[in-house]
Amino acid sequence: MDDRTRGLFRDGSLALLALAAMLDVLRRRDRIDTLLDPAALLPGVVGAIVVEALMLRDPERTRDLWERPLVRVASLGGTVAVGRTLARQREERAVAAVCWGLLTYLLLLGVVLSGRENPVSSVRRAVENGSRQS
Repeated sequence: MDDRTRGLFRDGSLALLALAAMLDVLRRRDRIDTLLDPAALLPGVVGAIVVEALMLRDPERTRDLWERPLVRVASLGGTVAVGRTLARQREERAVAAVCWGLLTYLLLLGVVLSGRENPVSSVRRAVENGSRQS
């Protein structure tokens, strides 16, 4: 396994850990049903796509930052802390949105691991090319 693939599996593992923590928050509050709320699904999916598109604006810088262990640990810890804080404030819909965002990220990661191009990158490039032609 090459370094890139190993890194993608590591990133997926971190996302799965964060997702497990968020699902546990919803389970403990007996609010797993909020995952079925479109008001959680839509912002979670769109939010993940927007974050991915922003990261792809400068992939080298993003990669350089993400390779720092402290950044990865802080991202995981921050995600879990935000989810727990939202749950304490009875914002289970926001916790569910985080779950959908993480699931979207994992889906994108799966596409890349299968050898295909990141769909967000493809769309972003098509939009940029279209705006240049106008």
